[in-house]
Amino acid sequence: MSGRVDLSRWNVLIIGVVFLALLSASCTSSRDTSDTVTVDADGGLSATPTQLGYTLSAEPNTFPSGSGLRIKPAAPLGSTGEGEFVAPPVSIESDEQPFKPVTVDVTPTAEADASRTLAVLWSSGSDLEILPIEAIPNGQLRALVPHFTNVGFLQFPSLAALDAWISGTVVDGLVNNIKDFFAAPYECPTPTFESNIVDSMGYPNSVSVQVDVNDKPGSSDTVELDFCSRSNFALSYDATGAGTGSGFLLPRSKFPLVLQP
Repeated sequence: MSGRVDLSRWNVLIIGVVFLALLSASCTSSRDTSDTVTVDADGGLSATPTQLGYTLSAEPNTFPSGSGLRIKPAAPLGSTGEGEFVAPPVSIESDEQPFKPVTVDVTPTAEADASRTLAVLWSSGSDLEILPIEAIPNGQLRALVPHFTNVGFLQFPSLAALDAWISGTVVDGLVNNIKDFFAAPYECPTPTFESNIVDSMGYPNSVSVQVDVNDKPGSSDTVELDFCSRSNFALSYDATGAGTGSGFLLPRSKFPLVLQP
């Protein structure tokens, strides 16, 4: 009787088992980074934090009742210039697109400057949308997202770097004839200045920027500011006083801001 044992097959089997275990752990880790959010019975979203660092909320009747959202790491974005994401971007999927904008808040992994940060939506490297953001008191950044795709908050080291990225990546990618685009007038809605809480005195309004102020319905201490920028450049703003807020206005765009003391 021979006492020899052929270990070659065992080696293959052991290596195969280890490989399968590592593959299983990798798949489990990938699944663990995804998250689901259930829509409320009224079709809205309560402020629901996710394990990926984002919080979603929405008004009633934003979604069909009983639908759900799926959140997972986003597909890579192409060139971001000098910009860096303040937190890993995510992909948001839903059974149906929202009927109203959804509030998306993010907790930055490090201190972020809202005046140099914007929200970016993309479905491919050349299909980009940019959204203004605002800083909220708990240290998070907020954007109103009109539809779901990949979303992230991109911060730049300076406004010049932000403008360069918008001009070189976003505008050139979306507008075939940039001269005709910027030559066309950008009309802002007629301001109403209907507020009993503050006196706006029609200020600050200029050739480039318009700010309208109105009392928020149902509130005795909250006003809604509507910024409208006719400028071809990004502009920063800083609201101080009883209510505070900061951020920036994208070129040729409108942006609502709610201020509460």
